[in-house]
Amino acid sequence: MPNFVATPRPTASPWGPVQHAHLLGRGIWQVMTASHGGIILSAERQAAMPEALALEGAAYEEDCDWALVVLAFADELAGTKACSAGFIQLARDTVRCWHPELGDLPSEQIVAAAASQGAAAELFGIVLRQALAALRRWRSDGLLESVSVNLAPSLLSDPRTFSLVERELVESGVPSESLVLELTEHVGLEGLAADAARFQALGVRLAIDDFGVGRSTVGRLAGMPIDLVKLDRSLVSGLHEDERRERVVALANDVAHHLGALVIAEGVESEPEASALRDVGIDGLQGYGLCRPLPFAELSAYLAEMRAARGR
Repeated sequence: MPNFVATPRPTASPWGPVQHAHLLGRGIWQVMTASHGGIILSAERQAAMPEALALEGAAYEEDCDWALVVLAFADELAGTKACSAGFIQLARDTVRCWHPELGDLPSEQIVAAAASQGAAAELFGIVLRQALAALRRWRSDGLLESVSVNLAPSLLSDPRTFSLVERELVESGVPSESLVLELTEHVGLEGLAADAARFQALGVRLAIDDFGVGRSTVGRLAGMPIDLVKLDRSLVSGLHEDERRERVVALANDVAHHLGALVIAEGVESEPEASALRDVGIDGLQGYGLCRPLPFAELSAYLAEMRAARGR
């Protein structure tokens, strides 16, 4: 194994001045800026990158390119405290699942793979940092006021998750009320009310995701200090053509509102569905019929266009 030369902490990156830096290995720095982050390599490390994994330049952003570096030096990093076995497996799954040249899989499969490798907490940390960094820029540009990040209920009860969220909010400078943590509704939420209330006391808002599938009951909803309820696609699909389905959605909407929660409909794919949901009184809509998932730059441009359209 080559004996790479140690390099000083970087102060600049393609994404802006470096605010935080973590040494993964000699010549491998994981960095964060005010709006983004990734891995920066020394010239020596970049030259040692396998051709199949190397990108032009020595900066690998944290969207997915970071995983190429971890994969390239996995044998070396596996013997350090900086990279756990779960983190390295997450890098392997990321390269296989996310990288545009190497394949694409639904996010549900990526989350499941991370959980199966014991890397769910590390995946949440990566997504949280990236989401808060993006939101900081969007807020400064007047484009968006809040962002949601999925969180497994099992992590909600882990004290380390609360500490991580609290720390990342402070470091990002984003107000706590601008962060929404989405809990997967059909995974058991029993006994988590105290943990949920702790995050709410911090100012973080909580949402139940996929409401309407699994073990959905109004009683469970009433027992949680929830700020948002996200109706599952199964309730939304074909709503404009099904009066019974429309009544169910209206009932769920009324119950959530009586409990002080906002309601978001997921999986909206057509204007007739959107119109019917607005008539019911749903607070917000989400789905491919409105906007498909976009990378940061394209989403920023989309938000700017939406703001300009509202100003006309």
